[in-house]
Amino acid sequence: AFDRSGVPVWWFYASGDVNNAQFMGDGTFSYAPVNGFYSRDFMIHRLDGTHVRTVEAAGGLVPDVHDLIRLPNGNYMLGAHRNVKNVDTSSVGGPKSATLDTAQVQELTPSGKLVWKWNAWPRIGLAQTGRWWKTLLKNGPPFDVNHWNSVDRRGNRVLLSFRHLDAVMVINRRTGRIIWKLGGKHIPQSLSVRKDPRGNYPLGGQHDARFAPDGSITVLDNATGLKNHKPRALHYRINRSRGAATMLQQVTDPQVDVSVGFASANLFPNGNWLVGWGAIGQKGIISGFTPEGKLAYRLITPKNVSYRANPVKGGSPTIGQLRRAMDRMAARG
Repeated sequence: AFDRSGVPVWWFYASGDVNNAQFMGDGTFSYAPVNGFYSRDFMIHRLDGTHVRTVEAAGGLVPDVHDLIRLPNGNYMLGAHRNVKNVDTSSVGGPKSATLDTAQVQELTPSGKLVWKWNAWPRIGLAQTGRWWKTLLKNGPPFDVNHWNSVDRRGNRVLLSFRHLDAVMVINRRTGRIIWKLGGKHIPQSLSVRKDPRGNYPLGGQHDARFAPDGSITVLDNATGLKNHKPRALHYRINRSRGAATMLQQVTDPQVDVSVGFASANLFPNGNWLVGWGAIGQKGIISGFTPEGKLAYRLITPKNVSYRANPVKGGSPTIGQLRRAMDRMAARG
C-alpha cells in the first residue's frame, strides 16, 4: 500500500505468487495465492497478517481469481469455473461435442455457505462470444466462452463483466434474467450507445465494471485486439427506459497504447480517477486524473505489473492503522 506521495507504508509477504490483493473495508485484506494456472481459494487476513478465513467456491468448483467483493451484510461474492460437457459448438466452427468453461457467480456467507448462484450457461449463448471464437478454437477445449472478470451488486441488480463477450451485463438477482447488456454482440437487451466515439461496440476485453453511487457505471476498456483503439477508463449513464448508455467521460494515458489484460478504473466522488492499466508490457503504470481528465500523476512499477490499483475507500484502513499493523508484523519477526 502506498500513500499519496507514492511511498510504501504497508506490505505483506505471502508464499508463492499473489493475485488480486485488496483491502476489504472491514479491517481485513484478501489475496489469491496462485500455484500453477489456477488458485483454489482466497485468503483473508487482518492488517497485521493474522489469518482470518479462507474463502473457497461452493459446490467443489474452482474459484476464479479475477474478483472477490465483500457485501455490506458481510457476505462475499466471487466467480467460479463451471465446466459443461457435450455441447454442440458446430455453429461457431467447433466440434459437435465439446466442453465449455463457463462462469458461475456465487454469494457466500463468511462461513462458506452458498446463499445464491447464477450460471452464465445457457443464458449466454455461444454466438455472444463473437470474435473471440477464433482464439478459443485455436487453443482448443474446454472453451473459455465467458471469461468472467468482475462482479458488483446494488440491491437486486448484479453487474458482471465478461472479457470474452466484450460486454458488461446487469442481471436480476431474483430471477436471473439479463436486464441490460453494454457492448459485444447484439441481443434484445442490448443498450444503444450514445456520445461514445466507438459507437455500439465500445469495449474490447474490458475489466472492473462497477456501480457508481448514482447508478451510473465505470469500466476499464482494455481495447484488447481492437485495431487503432487505446485503453481507456469509461463512465456511462444508463437509461434503462430508453435502452441507452451515454458516455459521460473517457480518460486515457499517452504512455499506454495497449493493455492485453488485467486493469482497473476507479472514479472518486470528487471526480478524480485512479486507473491501473494492467498488462501493458514489461512495467506497470498506474495513473491519477483530475475531474477534467487531466493526468495528475503516474506510479510506475518496473519489471512488474499489478493486476489492479485499488484505492482505499471509506477511510479504512487509515495510514496510522497500516503502520501499527506493520509494527505488529515486525515484532513477530
